Amino acid sequence: MNYEEFECRGTLYRWSAIRNGEHPDFVLVCDDGEIWVQVERTTDIDKQDKLFSEGKAKYPISFGLAKNIISQIISKGYIESYFATDVGLIFSENGQLIEN
Repeated sequence: MNYEEFECRGTLYRWSAIRNGEHPDFVLVCDDGEIWVQVERTTDIDKQDKLFSEGKAKYPISFGLAKNIISQIISKGYIESYFATDVGLIFSENGQLIEN
């Protein structure tokens, strides 16, 4: 799996994305492990995923979307709480990070 780095609020994060069946999955690597997020399909995500399947994009989601997901994971406190719970995360088609 390829990884990218993104700095947010003075901390460097590593992330990646893969296609998992019908939808992309996003993963954020943290000190305590990996935070996985299922990404719901939208027209924009479908376009990026098509580029990915054609070998024209490195990931099935855009860098901008990855940054948005990381920002929401941080702002909603999942860096601290995710590993203490059994919660699943979904990035909804309306652009919100929600629990499954």
